[in-house]
Amino acid sequence: MGSEIISSLYKALPHSMQNLALNMYAFKVHMERYGAPFRRALDELTKTQHYSQSQIDEYQNVRLVRLIRYAYQEVPYYRELFDRVGLKPSDIKSKEDLHKIPVLTRKDVHENSQKLIAANYPLNKLIHGHTSGTTGTPLSFYWDKNTCVYTNAVDWRQKNWAGIEYGDPISLFLGRTIVPPDRERPPFWQKDHIHNQLWMSSFHMNEKNLPYYFDKLSSFKPLAVEGYPSTLYILARYLLKNNTTFPVKAAFTSSETLLPIQREVIEKSFKCKIYDFLGMAERVIFATECEHHSGHHLNFEYALNEVVDGDNNPVEQGQQGYL
Repeated sequence: MGSEIISSLYKALPHSMQNLALNMYAFKVHMERYGAPFRRALDELTKTQHYSQSQIDEYQNVRLVRLIRYAYQEVPYYRELFDRVGLKPSDIKSKEDLHKIPVLTRKDVHENSQKLIAANYPLNKLIHGHTSGTTGTPLSFYWDKNTCVYTNAVDWRQKNWAGIEYGDPISLFLGRTIVPPDRERPPFWQKDHIHNQLWMSSFHMNEKNLPYYFDKLSSFKPLAVEGYPSTLYILARYLLKNNTTFPVKAAFTSSETLLPIQREVIEKSFKCKIYDFLGMAERVIFATECEHHSGHHLNFEYALNEVVDGDNNPVEQGQQGYL
């Protein structure tokens, strides 16, 4: 069943049934993406975060060589590509050789979607994903279960950096339709009992409704808030205007550029530091801000990222380029 159909069915349900549907979905996500594999991944990430540069290089190179060999053997697109440009898997010995492989473009993905699926991996075990389409035509692709588990583990490693543990109460302000857009009275939220999260609508946050939001937040007592910078900024400005604060341990922001004025006001109003992060629906970049707040870590365990110029050539260390 398509995501649009599921979304339409959810919107048509009464509030209590929406809450049941949300928690059924949360339970499904929990079974797929948490449990023992999640704990193992998080334990591994807790150790690898202390790796030296030489250990990082070895970690990435070993996995890259293994991945290239697998891609050539099992993924039709890469076998055809390597054969066409005269590359052999053995030509890729380390990440310094990665530039030899032509960059995979959005056009390539659109035109070769089925050829990019490993032949030995059952399609019914893959999870369909897509981009939002904000930069043009939405891109459609698949994730395997391990990708989803590891994404959650990297996310929770950052939350651990901020002193937030799995199961701690968190209030979320994301661009999801939590309650019908035309709702005029509270509740403007739903409780995810499985993960102890309060999902709050971003589409009802006006001067009339914001007091209801903070009444609910006061009773829920979140240790952290998470949302788009622009959304948390609305809440923070309301607190500032009313000469009050709402202390939490941490604020997590993503999906938009975090402006300096937004960081200043959010941190002042919520009496905490912001931990910004960025990723991609394609699951090839995940960058997270740690407790030092001096930039973002490109999580080396999650992906091997290149910095290239406008012609897709690698740039020297310290030079600016494109991820």
